[in-house]
Amino acid sequence: ILKLRSYVVDKVGTERHEDIIGVLIAAANIILLNHCGPSEEIAKAIHFPECALVIYESQMSRVGRKGNAHVEFHVCKTLGLSYGEYALEVNDVKKREYCQKLAVNVLQRAVVLKSDCWSTKFQLSLQLSESGKIACVIEVLKSCLSLSPPTPTPWNLMAILLSISRDFEKAMYSCDLGIRECLKICAKTKSEQAAIS
Repeated sequence: ILKLRSYVVDKVGTERHEDIIGVLIAAANIILLNHCGPSEEIAKAIHFPECALVIYESQMSRVGRKGNAHVEFHVCKTLGLSYGEYALEVNDVKKREYCQKLAVNVLQRAVVLKSDCWSTKFQLSLQLSESGKIACVIEVLKSCLSLSPPTPTPWNLMAILLSISRDFEKAMYSCDLGIRECLKICAKTKSEQAAIS
């Protein structure tokens, strides 16, 4: 990583670091949104936010620089998503577990930086569930659901995890709540669209 650090920092030149980081994050997100198939594509997606993190941390290590939580959050979130996607693609069990661990660590850092982002908490929940840490997942998911996510996906994951835990009554209740929340979101969206028309 030291070799990567000196290479990346030397190549930044006179560009604003936030701009370079933004480009690297955008590149990773494009790959994540469009990939299908081989893990080599996702390995590229990991490289970009890793470089962004190196640039960010090297700039923050300079005397008197205050960190930008917004930039750090997006770097960590994108890196966590990249590690998580890569973990799904690799065949080697040890490599998968290692990537899942990296994804969890970076997503936890992102959650600390921005605790009101339901999608980051959901991604952390997915990584924890892939790692088999069901009790931790349920706590993170409860926190995610308290932020009223605009999608039924977290409710679905909660129902699945509660079913795995053999708590079928709570799993059914979670499904019911998820349906009700989705109906509220649909009604709100329709009324907003009607107001625009």
